[in-house]
Amino acid sequence: MNIALLIAGGSGNRMGQDIPKQFMHVDGAPIIIRTMQCFQLHPDISAIAVVCLKGWETVLQSYANQFMIDKLKWIFSGGDSGMESIHNGIYGLKEKGCDDEDLVLIHDGVRPLLSQEIISSNIAICKAYGYAITGIQCREAILESGDGFTSTASIPRDTLIRTQTPQTFRLKNIIRAHESACKKGIVNSVASCTLLAELNENIEMHIVPGSEKNIKITTVEDLEILKALMHTSKDEWLKDDIKKVATLLLPWDKLSGCNVLVTGATGLIGGCLVDVLMAHENKDYNVYASGRNEERAKNRFLRYVNDKTFHFFKYDVMQPLVCDVDFQYIIHAASGACPAEFGKHPVEVMKGNINGVDNLMSYGIQHGMKRLLYISSGEVYGEGDGRVFTEEYSGYVDCASPRSCYPSSKRAAETLCISYSVEYNVDVVIARPCHVYGPEFTESDNRVYAQFIRNVLQGEDVVMKSTGEQFRSWCYVVDCVSGLLHVLLKGENGEVYNIADENSNITIRQLAELIAGLVGRKVIMKCPDDFEKKGYNMVSKSVFSTKKLEALGWKVEGCMRDKMLKTITKVNL
Repeated sequence: MNIALLIAGGSGNRMGQDIPKQFMHVDGAPIIIRTMQCFQLHPDISAIAVVCLKGWETVLQSYANQFMIDKLKWIFSGGDSGMESIHNGIYGLKEKGCDDEDLVLIHDGVRPLLSQEIISSNIAICKAYGYAITGIQCREAILESGDGFTSTASIPRDTLIRTQTPQTFRLKNIIRAHESACKKGIVNSVASCTLLAELNENIEMHIVPGSEKNIKITTVEDLEILKALMHTSKDEWLKDDIKKVATLLLPWDKLSGCNVLVTGATGLIGGCLVDVLMAHENKDYNVYASGRNEERAKNRFLRYVNDKTFHFFKYDVMQPLVCDVDFQYIIHAASGACPAEFGKHPVEVMKGNINGVDNLMSYGIQHGMKRLLYISSGEVYGEGDGRVFTEEYSGYVDCASPRSCYPSSKRAAETLCISYSVEYNVDVVIARPCHVYGPEFTESDNRVYAQFIRNVLQGEDVVMKSTGEQFRSWCYVVDCVSGLLHVLLKGENGEVYNIADENSNITIRQLAELIAGLVGRKVIMKCPDDFEKKGYNMVSKSVFSTKKLEALGWKVEGCMRDKMLKTITKVNL
């Protein structure tokens, strides 16, 4: 078992506040709760224990209940020092029947920006070597001072590590260390790692790379830094996943000096496309993002407001495009893909998909467009016969059903694209993504994965409203965008390309179980109402072949479990 032991026994006198720092609220939740949420969301953490400031135990439990921290199993009383609090915690775990071999991740209760990666690394390193200490290579110049005001000596920084938490041990090992400390009269070591060093027993403590954002809230200034970091944390996924796509060996030079229009830019796929285009280091092109929701766009693209290559304008593709910009490349990602709309506004869904293509094609022809990428949908395949969908396949779509407004209009829009290509010599490529997921879905998105994630982030079990037997291809949004860029920059004129992760073919039931299992929730059944049924995609098997796209050099790395966990942890509701 892997146990998070949070040390929250201090009074926080340095904050100059009446309330202990661990219970101070930041954006609607106490700091200790935000710290607990880091471990609540991690799939490999079995239980949480908190060493709490005396007299605040009931408050802590009440907050845990309010914020659905159901991994909290034990609350122990804090001591007069950090070392004593840790002592109370580890011996408390022993008394509660925890096994000697259990891993204990000792973490400051006021480090609420701990990443899932650091937790995972602590567990892996401790399992491999017996000890794991989170730390950062020291970059600052270090002076030695006896009085805090003067110094005559420096300390070489090359070998210095600034430690953080968690610090991870097998329960038996950290208890043994405290027993040895008692015998040697060590009573106030500042951290578990320093305690091991002071024992002078040549214990090798293996370092886990930490993060500058894994800050400990000690002062008022730290609190302000925390607030700033929290408001930017949802963008952190960009630094890794987005950057990888932006540095792919693609013919980016085709975009040189061009204006690139992305419609539907406030949606899941369109927004990610904008992020990748903006992240390309050597971009010498302009990105124009358009969407109907101007307020969402302001929040979504806040980081680009001072970038002269980025432009946003409000535009509904249902209307002719009125603009004075020549767009050499148009990526048409705008579409009413929300199942709720299929039941409420099927006419508008159809008009939007068909008229949108017509309006953009008409504009592009008049303004020197080089290529249009139309983002269609795997729903065009309809109900198949069990075979994997290749780009040439065509299954059954019930044209007499209002639910068919989406697949039928997507089919018609594709035909319109190809018709423009033939009649007006327009360069066009078409992509058919499968079911795409990622952290930037909109508030109104009621696709099944978004509903499941909302369930778990609200502390609920995952609610299924069908048996979930439908078999689907899924794809992480960043992988999807990578595929789209391959199609845009390398695809053949007039061709269609499937986009899917062939390692992510699972049923909806398995998807629900995956999401629930990642955060320790259950899957429960609930009958859908008649309106909800109207939006359901009842295709029994929708699995895609991606050989055609792979021939362009596209590939997917990583597993769905890790990408779904990343999605869950980066969503801000």
